[in-house]
Amino acid sequence: MTLTQSFGNFQTYRPLASICGRRWEPRYGFCDLITEAYEMINSTFRERNDVPMKRRHFIAGAVSVALVPTPGVAQNATRLRLHCKFAKQSFSYLLEDNATTRDLVSLMPLKLTIEDFSNNEKLAHLPRRLDETGRKPITAEAVGDLCYFRGWGNLAFFHSSYIYRDDLILLGKIEGVVAPLLVKGRYPLGLSLST
Repeated sequence: MTLTQSFGNFQTYRPLASICGRRWEPRYGFCDLITEAYEMINSTFRERNDVPMKRRHFIAGAVSVALVPTPGVAQNATRLRLHCKFAKQSFSYLLEDNATTRDLVSLMPLKLTIEDFSNNEKLAHLPRRLDETGRKPITAEAVGDLCYFRGWGNLAFFHSSYIYRDDLILLGKIEGVVAPLLVKGRYPLGLSLST
């Protein structure tokens, strides 16, 4: 789904309208809702004497809400895929729909470094920590899962079995085989999105 397609889909306006405390109506444009929601959130920060949120961070979050399908919006909504490339290897993950994944989506595209860690995973450090409100128990751990490790704030690419701990948030499931993750070493990693 392109940005234009997403903004043209009026269903994506509803979450922003709810932030503004109103029902979405066709007369509201996406930019109007972003501006109003941004002002409302920052007025709350000012009341609490907190540091206001930067406009670009708010817009990135709003765009990620528009791009990542929400449950119940459309029965056959297209889910996003995270494409990964390193050392002439290419693979993708079908992303989960949760707040942590949406925060990761707001950072795309990314250039990171992927390296071996432990005997069952590779890791990549992110430029900042992600929103952790997407945390819920992982009930079907599987080889090939992509998780966010809350302890260090990094991505964990599991190429062997693992056991869920409270410090992992599931971001996506690999599509295909885990063979690319078995390539040993430290490499530049490119991450990008598609539908």
